[in-house]
Amino acid sequence: MFIVTFSIILRLNQVASMNNRHVNSDIMCSSDMMKDLYSRIHISPLIFLAKVLRKEKIPYSDSNWQLVTFVRVKRTLKDIFTPNKLSSNHSLWIGPFTDQINNTLCMTLLKNNSDYIFFATQLSGSKNSFQSLYVPLYYSENIYQKINILLKQPIKPLVISRIPSYNITVEGKIEVQCQAEGYPIPQFFWYKNSNKPILESKYKSRIFYRVEGIKSILHIDNVEKSDEANYTCHAENIYGYVDSSFKLEVRETDESRRKCSGEPNFCIHGMCSKDKVSCLCKNGFYGRRCNYHHIPKLK
Repeated sequence: MFIVTFSIILRLNQVASMNNRHVNSDIMCSSDMMKDLYSRIHISPLIFLAKVLRKEKIPYSDSNWQLVTFVRVKRTLKDIFTPNKLSSNHSLWIGPFTDQINNTLCMTLLKNNSDYIFFATQLSGSKNSFQSLYVPLYYSENIYQKINILLKQPIKPLVISRIPSYNITVEGKIEVQCQAEGYPIPQFFWYKNSNKPILESKYKSRIFYRVEGIKSILHIDNVEKSDEANYTCHAENIYGYVDSSFKLEVRETDESRRKCSGEPNFCIHGMCSKDKVSCLCKNGFYGRRCNYHHIPKLK
């Protein structure tokens, strides 16, 4: 009789413990939802209201799996990075959250056929797969309107990520990304040594930059020793500006020290200059040895 009673009490304690863990986890996820809402709104490139349809486990390694959620979009509040804007009834997969220690547990708390506000970014190479940046908010009209108001509040540009320094060999290439959030969305400019502007271009040249929403990407192809400098990304709107700089160091190699003097075939698509050091390239070609061809246009 004692053994049976003890077993029942033990089982009841286990159930109570499990319920407490679920309640505590629910509180943890819910309290996290409203933390730093202003920052989340302005950092997240994509915010949308969607209905949760179902959750599925998918493998991502030999021994591990992750839980993803299939949702149907109802309304979009913010969409910066997605080339084709999300529309109503758009169905998509959204992956696990990135800011939770126990993110799988938080995801299991999402209820099917319920509406949530998601803070996300699109996964590269996929039109219908997204990474959730924060735990979604359970939908209420009050929260929805609050987010709408915060999205429209003026904010001067804020650099999301700092740019590291680069060390590269001659004839290499680099792509440097600069992200800055603000409202209105900031304009981007790049400078070499603080005073020499770099041109934005839809056409691919040796040095240029392009803008994609709240980020700008600087491209330097066929790096030359003369490219060694400090580069600055400048983002501004009517409320202010912010700068982020990095240093580019360029290393020479034995090949890069070769000169066109005494080498008749050194300049592949051009001719040796008067100083017998550099090449004068034919139209459409560039590079130390005129060995690169301009690509007419970026798709």
